[in-house]
Amino acid sequence: MFEKVGVGRGSCQFCRAYGPVAVLYAEQPNHVGDAVTCERCIRAAQKAAELLRVLRQAKAPKGKATPKKARRPPVGQPEPVTAYRRPGEHEVGSLIPAADDRSS
Repeated sequence: MFEKVGVGRGSCQFCRAYGPVAVLYAEQPNHVGDAVTCERCIRAAQKAAELLRVLRQAKAPKGKATPKKARRPPVGQPEPVTAYRRPGEHEVGSLIPAADDRSS
């Protein structure tokens, strides 16, 4: 919208204070006029622009909520816990060799 910025002395278009001003030159064929503003009014416009940005972000549509992970159905009945069954005498041998196998 504004292509050039100039600095000079003059009256602010908003508060009519005389002093150093920034001139924002509009380079559109159907523009109303150049904006001549003082530093105080530019800072106030920045605060208003920040407020408008905050309001715009607050109104922005929220993204879709992520779907919750579906629980898987149980596969079947769990097997019952059985008591410890000691292995039989012939299934497991002794870790200590028998007396006749010991050679010293």
